Amino acid sequence: MGDLSKEVKALQGKMLDLEARSRRNNLILAGLPEGKEAGAISPSTGYNSPTLPEAKWSDKNEVFKTLASAKGKLTWDGHDLRMFQDFPMEIQRQRDSYRELRSILHRENLRHGILYPARLIVTINEETFIFKEPKEAEKVLKEKRPDLFGI
Repeated sequence: MGDLSKEVKALQGKMLDLEARSRRNNLILAGLPEGKEAGAISPSTGYNSPTLPEAKWSDKNEVFKTLASAKGKLTWDGHDLRMFQDFPMEIQRQRDSYRELRSILHRENLRHGILYPARLIVTINEETFIFKEPKEAEKVLKEKRPDLFGI
């Protein structure tokens, strides 16, 4: 029975990797008001936000660089728009698990980011840490910067 569960876990990992690779060039556009799609995308697709499929990797990176230089401000017809990479739900959940820590790091102006698929990278006093789990990150950050957590 142990061999089967190992094989299932390996196959699930491969499936997640294939899904992520098939989505890696997609962008999600959030904040576009209903009815502004001009018939190209209908609400019956099941997605809350339109997905822009198959952008070239270099084009996608150029879009994100442009947004970063504009402080993430993208507006259209008076509406604030946001653009995200399209990740499988499992990877998005893993990335979201760092949300609380990232808000603390952002508030304290500490350099940090998320590496693919879901690893937190933090630089404290010119020392860089990469974490695979939020609990691991919180433990190390409490040791290095207890003031972040009010300790």
